[in-house]
Amino acid sequence: MGTKLRNVPNVVREISQKRSWGGQSYGGETVQITMSNPQYQSGDDNLFHYIRVTREEAKALAVELMLFGEGVEVEYEGCFVMNNLGYLATIGGVAFYEHPEFGDEAPVQYMLDGQLCDTPFWDLDDPDEIKDWIANK
Repeated sequence: MGTKLRNVPNVVREISQKRSWGGQSYGGETVQITMSNPQYQSGDDNLFHYIRVTREEAKALAVELMLFGEGVEVEYEGCFVMNNLGYLATIGGVAFYEHPEFGDEAPVQYMLDGQLCDTPFWDLDDPDEIKDWIANK
């Protein structure tokens, strides 16, 4: 049992979401993401691919997926690598991050050609001002 959430918009393959109680195993609410298996063959048990995550796991996964979408994913190098990019928000199609070394003690950063660059902003409190900056940069 659970609540069907909206399908993920603007994608070719249908990606559905369902919120449900995870019980003791998950420790609270979960979301199950389901999509059809494009390599499914009749008789296989794998008609769909799915993943079920808690709210905290969903937030962490969302950051990694955003990095992948921006083309700055962190590759696995045989050990766990701590990702220093602190994603803040996407405004006007531009992803903004905290400075990887100085955090909020430095201007907000944005990604350009796979490199972090300074903005003139120390916070993202005024999205309209940021959209104007994007339009004029």
